[in-house]
Amino acid sequence: MSAVEDSTWVRNFLPGWYAPEEKAQFARPNETIKNTSPRSHAELYQSLNGAEEIRVMELKPGNWDDGLCASLHHCSMESEIGNEIPGRRYWKKRPMEYTAISYAWGELVFDGTIDCDGHAQVIKKTLEVALRHFRHPQDSILIWVDQICINQGNEAEKTQQVLLMGKMYGLAMDTVAWLGEADSKTPGAFGILGEIAIRCPGGLTEAQLPPGDSSLWTDLISLLCRPWFGRLWIIQEVVLSENLWIKCGPHVLHWDVVSNGCGRLVDVGIIG
Repeated sequence: MSAVEDSTWVRNFLPGWYAPEEKAQFARPNETIKNTSPRSHAELYQSLNGAEEIRVMELKPGNWDDGLCASLHHCSMESEIGNEIPGRRYWKKRPMEYTAISYAWGELVFDGTIDCDGHAQVIKKTLEVALRHFRHPQDSILIWVDQICINQGNEAEKTQQVLLMGKMYGLAMDTVAWLGEADSKTPGAFGILGEIAIRCPGGLTEAQLPPGDSSLWTDLISLLCRPWFGRLWIIQEVVLSENLWIKCGPHVLHWDVVSNGCGRLVDVGIIG
């Protein structure tokens, strides 16, 4: 029996972000995920069956300094929406509930590690740090991340999975864009975007903004210059993701807050 099947609850990414009445959809009893199949320890990457199958990663709970441990599970992307209204889907056939991770690969230096189904896998250190930030101390979370869920040594599989990329982000319960670890400028940047969303829901005037020489503007520009914002793939990921969050170290904002805040700053000529 797989670790997922053994678990009473398998929670999706950071359910605490959502209102209490919505949390039920992020914590499902094990019968909801019985269609997953455990990976054999004899070979980490078993062949995918059919054009609609993907792997999701169960990231096991742990504290910050604990080694990363995970299991891979195969699941189908087949789904059917019965009805859809703004902000909510009603499924006839529901896909696996998982969080998709969006991030910048950066240099191809694999200096991080994760234990995946008993196999020591080398990964980029940036991804290792991201997973440590995402990991829950008590509960497993289900994640799709290309570097681990796609067999990077199989070119045919990589080509086939790229064709599913839009669907992977479109059907994810939520997507988290990882910008990297926080620095001294991150709190100010997240703070000003949050303040704009709270104080200026209907529009923005220069009178409502910090002075032009405020360090907050330098902080914000520094955030927007992070590599994630320069990726071509983010256009697809942003457009298709139903519920996108931006995360930098421990700081989190919904994409709507970031995009609306930046849009208002463009309108008044602060950024362009």
